[in-house]
Amino acid sequence: MTKPLPIGGQALIEGVMMKSPTRVAAAARTPKGTIVKTKRRYVSLTERSWLLRLPFIRGIIFLGEMLVIGIKMLNWSADQQAERKSEHLGPWETGIALLFSLGLTIALFVIAPYWLARFAVDSRGALFNIIDGIARIAIFIGYVWFIGLFKDINRLYQYHGAEHMSVHCHEAGKTLTPEHVRKYSTVHPRCGTS
Repeated sequence: MTKPLPIGGQALIEGVMMKSPTRVAAAARTPKGTIVKTKRRYVSLTERSWLLRLPFIRGIIFLGEMLVIGIKMLNWSADQQAERKSEHLGPWETGIALLFSLGLTIALFVIAPYWLARFAVDSRGALFNIIDGIARIAIFIGYVWFIGLFKDINRLYQYHGAEHMSVHCHEAGKTLTPEHVRKYSTVHPRCGTS
């Protein structure tokens, strides 16, 4: 039996994006219940130069590429939910949302834990780092729990679990059918959020 292609994915708005080494595909459910699909060829920048394949550089390139692909596919899935053309996100709206998200991320997960640790201890020794680390973990868990209370985000979590189940099924060499996919776990060891 041949080893299956390495596949990764991401939950989208009412859908899932899957990425192989050479393709990106996505499917999303429209408000009317139909499922629309798209697929695109994917060629990593690391294929263009041996220098870009060096271990540390390769990781940075892949992270950036996945961020760009993920945002494009999220915008595509959001467009599938828009019933009028005026509801589509333009480049300015996307850029502003990204800047706001980046600012909120830095405030919540860098600045807030730092100041909580500074408030608890004066010196920046081991105790400071322990408090800072515990604060980051607590804020992250609280954040994930809080946004999960929103109906749309809870639905996104469900699609994230479905993406994991599909990857498990693929890695087991099974045909991707609902009957086969249902047998697998929603937790995947390669997922950063697991």
